[in-house]
Amino acid sequence: MRVCENARYDFAQRELNAAYQSLLQHLDSGQKQKLRVAQGAWVRFRDANAAFESSLAQGGTLAP
Repeated sequence: MRVCENARYDFAQRELNAAYQSLLQHLDSGQKQKLRVAQGAWVRFRDANAAFESSLAQGGTLAP
């Protein structure tokens, strides 16, 4: 189950990165900076939320 989920995560991460790089090509420097700040905030939220969600299954096989 973990192997499959890791593969899905890796695929989604590649898709997200491709969309992000594509978007950057269409923005001016000010917009790029704002996007980078917003994206950084989103990544911090994503990681914090994942840590919280996994804590609900702490000690179980679903935690990772």
